[in-house]
Amino acid sequence: MATRPTSYPKKIDPKETVYYQFKIDASTFALFDSEMNTPIVFGSFNLVGATIVKLPKTVTIFYFEINNREGWKMKRSYNPAKETVSDEDKKKDVQRTEEQKKDEE
Repeated sequence: MATRPTSYPKKIDPKETVYYQFKIDASTFALFDSEMNTPIVFGSFNLVGATIVKLPKTVTIFYFEINNREGWKMKRSYNPAKETVSDEDKKKDVQRTEEQKKDEE
């Protein structure tokens, strides 16, 4: 007999080392552990980000976005102790600004 999936929200397992973050659309995200049967958290970027802050600093998070041609595509992996997704986005914004300045010259 199959076991029933755990109820939402799922508890954070302190022994877990790998998590998966999915960007479902522009304002909806989900965070799963390695079992990927029930989301730990589902909702806005801020809601998922608040949960990521509570994760052990030794975990690795794989970040996925939907691609129209290829389906789910891994964009990056990161460690919360070293950087966050918002830090990565800030770096990209700086790179875009520098590229725009070069184009203007």
